[in-house]
Amino acid sequence: MASEDSAWIKTGSDFSAGMSDTITGGLTGRLRGALGYNDVVDQQSSMYRYGGYAGQAVNIGLMFANPAAMAGWARTGFQVMNGMSQIGGLLNAAEAAGKGDFRTARTQLLGAAASRLRGRSEQMNFDTVSKTFLIPTAATAKNQRGFRLLAD
Repeated sequence: MASEDSAWIKTGSDFSAGMSDTITGGLTGRLRGALGYNDVVDQQSSMYRYGGYAGQAVNIGLMFANPAAMAGWARTGFQVMNGMSQIGGLLNAAEAAGKGDFRTARTQLLGAAASRLRGRSEQMNFDTVSKTFLIPTAATAKNQRGFRLLAD
């Protein structure tokens, strides 16, 4: 009986780890590793992979969530998840850049920036996009703001 209980717990653990690692951009995996608990997760298991798929579905759903309509605790949780995803993406980008893999670093940076857009579907306008992805450049002769992409 104990082996059946252990298998069920292991399956749930792998699934939830895959899901949380995907939602947080790998930050929860880094935390498990730093705390010495990463050995309890089999990242090669099918349940970890399925958890990753579920995490992708959650991330897609969060792109359309409206935090203004959420209860206080849900709004706080939403903001924490977005923050964790951004931190995870930044750490992944730094790690990739340190290894000389600048393509992956750029992709991770864009992912971290995109997580800032989660929950802003009702607010998407030029100002939101320009503040998130663009930086101001010198004003033109007509005193209009010019912008260039961060990736340039």
